[in-house]
Amino acid sequence: MLFYQIINRTQVKEIREIDPDKAIMLDAGWYGQPGAFCYWPGAFEDKFFLYSFHMYEPYQFTSNKNYREKNNYVYPGKVPFGNDTIYWNKNITETYFRPFLDWANLNDIPNRNIVAGEFGCMRKNDGAVEYLQDIIDFLNQNTFHWAFYSFREDEWDGYDYELGTGDLGWKYWQAKENGENPPLPRKDNDLFKVIKQQYETDD
Repeated sequence: MLFYQIINRTQVKEIREIDPDKAIMLDAGWYGQPGAFCYWPGAFEDKFFLYSFHMYEPYQFTSNKNYREKNNYVYPGKVPFGNDTIYWNKNITETYFRPFLDWANLNDIPNRNIVAGEFGCMRKNDGAVEYLQDIIDFLNQNTFHWAFYSFREDEWDGYDYELGTGDLGWKYWQAKENGENPPLPRKDNDLFKVIKQQYETDD
């Protein structure tokens, strides 16, 4: 609360002295979890303020650790979350967001001022296609702005959805070990189509 009251409000005031209409976007805290907003004492008195969150829950499923350590958590399916194990599906996503949605409604924050600044899933995890589809459906149903992570990540292939859900193959990694820079086999696939179809129009 102290950070919110002193730092955020001071910065917003200074920005507004220069530009009264520029959109200002801020995460709440806790690595961008939406529930962190529920600890704010209220909304900003600013119609151009955007409330941003990240969505990688349930992290035990979405993370690279799930794939790397062969934990075999799938979506939909039972996944450790907090002190429990929960069957995570689209309905649980709604439950997870409910405190934040209630907070936003209580503070009269319009959906157009809410942004999913990041969301995603390690592409090789079993159920990645269904997970991305359910998250995008939820965000669209609430008419939130959103940005997925990541488009053509240049450091790591785990969240590059144009590569699909499979491995790159030993020939690719052999070329990398030989100091080559082979092109990534990006192409249409079921995983990337979940995102691509959001931008397709019927002309």
